[in-house]
Amino acid sequence: MIATALDSSRRSLSAWVWEELAELEPSSFYDAFGGNARVAQFFKRQGYQTFVSDILQSHYWRAVALVQNNDAILTPAHFEQIMQHGNLSQYTDFAAWQDHYFTKEEAQLLGAWWQNIESGEAFQNSPELKGMAYTAVFMVMHYWLNINQSYLQAKNMSPEQVLKHYIQQLNSWVTDNQMPNMAYFTNAYDLASQLPADAVWINPPAMSGFRDTHRKAELTECWARHVSQINLSGVLPENDSPQLGQTFHDSQSYLKALGRFLDCCSESRIWVLAHSERLGVSLAELEETLESKRSIWKRAVMTTPFPLAHDTLEEKDTLLIAVAQ
Repeated sequence: MIATALDSSRRSLSAWVWEELAELEPSSFYDAFGGNARVAQFFKRQGYQTFVSDILQSHYWRAVALVQNNDAILTPAHFEQIMQHGNLSQYTDFAAWQDHYFTKEEAQLLGAWWQNIESGEAFQNSPELKGMAYTAVFMVMHYWLNINQSYLQAKNMSPEQVLKHYIQQLNSWVTDNQMPNMAYFTNAYDLASQLPADAVWINPPAMSGFRDTHRKAELTECWARHVSQINLSGVLPENDSPQLGQTFHDSQSYLKALGRFLDCCSESRIWVLAHSERLGVSLAELEETLESKRSIWKRAVMTTPFPLAHDTLEEKDTLLIAVAQ
């Protein structure tokens, strides 16, 4: 069995947020900086109308597949459409990745799969099916990258087998909560004031923005955009109004950008703001920024242990929950 279960720490984070909010009984939930969409997916499974947004295409398509999508699954016919190809040498879209991140065959297949999804009528007529197909490919890419990180090598499963495996797994994650859930490929600043969400989950990008994004996320974003390289730190260009997701060099500018986003969420009754050491700003600074807008109703702390060879690393997450009076 390939190790592809949802990351346990993220499962715990999702359940923890849900438990801390239970007393407030939110009617709907908006994940403003969706990332891998696992928190949004969890809230959808609990029956909430769920919204999620992100400015990375790879994150958006995953959210379409697992949050917006209530019933679309990939059938054997869809699998055949994705897999079909003639001479693989014609697919040079991602030739720059060959012998660096992927084998020659893998790089060529990634080109073939992108072309097949983009030219397939079923995928173009259904954002949900396209999101499912894209996400299945992302999962295959992660599997290959995990194995190739030591050195390029043969895999225990053929490309056909591993793609089929992930399609089956992805299909099993599709749920219908009988709600009109939506995923948005847009800047959260432009969307937050327009959504009728009762609770807003704010797990903000760190001060470094997307500059330090890990290789898997960078390559899946490249594949989604059909480019071989990308400067993720430039996804949000700098302007006179700083926004979360940009690269910040001082905490005050970052906190100013956070304050601006909180202003955009003024119509939502509940704000849930996450803090961890990775943000680059202190918990005290985050609390001060939040309290300049609303009183903090609850503080909650969760410590997640990560066993190491001779020690245990602990990561502490804090939730700050503010409720409109």
